Amino acid sequence: MKWILQRFPQVAEAIVPELVSALGTLAFYCCASGKASGIFEKKLRLLISNGEQARRLKEGITEVCKDAPSAKKMVCLMAFLLKVQADVDHTLYLDVFSKAILFPKSKPEGFVIDFCGARLSSISASEFRDQLLPNIKKSLLRSPEVALFGVVKAIQSSEHPLDEFVNDLLKGLTSSVT
Repeated sequence: MKWILQRFPQVAEAIVPELVSALGTLAFYCCASGKASGIFEKKLRLLISNGEQARRLKEGITEVCKDAPSAKKMVCLMAFLLKVQADVDHTLYLDVFSKAILFPKSKPEGFVIDFCGARLSSISASEFRDQLLPNIKKSLLRSPEVALFGVVKAIQSSEHPLDEFVNDLLKGLTSSVT
């Protein structure tokens, strides 16, 4: 981790997506450990304190996110970014969160759901309604037994009252249990 983050500023632009992919893998494993999470967070904060490196990292994330199998590790990396810096593309985060947590064929690891779901507290009510809620409904129709874990975490993590979404959420939940 230390080597990748120290060398990140010196690598050519063409190499950035590969390093971002490696950082995503590290982020995935760091989510499972409080101590490792703290170290990763500290080193990531140091890297993005340089505006140019923050830009390169975000562009690399956007590039790597185009590859669907990378969704789980990218959502972990983006969750760390949301934790250390508020200036993260919520639309991209919600899209990758949906791919990694709500739409997969098998249930993601519990530590990934918990760590990444907790970052949903930073999204606005309109982002929840316009971007996350449609994906929640779709995921409950596709594979409710997998999606339910992420849906519960999304509801728990919301900082906004979800009263206006109750009917939509209940429709999706009741249709999946009957």
